[in-house]
Amino acid sequence: NDSHQQQTERCNSSLTSDKPIAGPTSNTHTAWMQTARIMLLGSMQSAGKTLQISPVPPPSSSSAHCHCYWAEDDEWLEAIFIDCDCIPLQALAYHVCYPQTGIYHAVQFVCDDVIAILPRDYVRIRV
Repeated sequence: NDSHQQQTERCNSSLTSDKPIAGPTSNTHTAWMQTARIMLLGSMQSAGKTLQISPVPPPSSSSAHCHCYWAEDDEWLEAIFIDCDCIPLQALAYHVCYPQTGIYHAVQFVCDDVIAILPRDYVRIRV
C-alpha cells in the first residue's frame, strides 16, 4: 500500500515520468490512452490545478468518505476518494468546466458510481 503522500506524488509526477501511468504500453490503444491521460493531466497543470488523492489519509480499513457538491442538482452527495489511476479520461477532461485553480480531488459518487474531479471547495470530509 502506498502512503497518502506517495499516491499524491505519483499522480502529479506522471507528467514527467517515462513510465506508463497504469498498465503496459505494448499496443496502440493503450499507448494512445496513456498519451491522452498525460495531455489531460498537463492541461490541468497548465490551468493551475493540482490533483490530490484526498485531503487526509484514508482509514486503512475502509475508503475515505466525503460529501461532494453536485452542481447540476445543487446538493451535497456522499462520495469516496479514488486513486488517480482509476480516473477515466472523460472525468479528467471535465475539469475544464471549473474555473477555480488549486487543489482538485478525484471522487466516486456512491449513489450512481459517477467518477468526477472536483475543486477542493466542492469536497467535505464526512465526520
